[in-house]
Amino acid sequence: IISPDGSLCAIAESDGKCTIFIADTGSIFMEYDMESPVSQICFSPTRYWMCAATQNGFKIIDLDGRIVVGDDSARYDERNGGGVNFTSTSTSGSRKSSKRSKPSSSPSSSKSCSALCWSADGSTLFAGYESGDVHEFTVGMM
Repeated sequence: IISPDGSLCAIAESDGKCTIFIADTGSIFMEYDMESPVSQICFSPTRYWMCAATQNGFKIIDLDGRIVVGDDSARYDERNGGGVNFTSTSTSGSRKSSKRSKPSSSPSSSKSCSALCWSADGSTLFAGYESGDVHEFTVGMM
């Protein structure tokens, strides 16, 4: 997948390893082990972040700091000096109800994340799970 600005290209392998290349040179910018098979990767449209949907949920990697800044437990990763906070709401996978509510448990209880998509303004990450649930993660600065 190509980053929104066209400068990076990311690939994921079945063993969970993601490699990010500098698009115009083909040289490796960074490698990251997601620790679980990856089903999809995407870039934030507004931040220097790469996201990976895996069998164990998702992770958001800050490419500048080369650290995990978020995951689908909807918690703040204190290693991130930038102070990113993720709050979550969910939509049931049931056809009878599409009511949004605060999840009664962490989205990671659904485990396997199969799809990710950012809103155009980069403020919300939508994560789809094999259970049929969709969770919205709103990004806020602390």
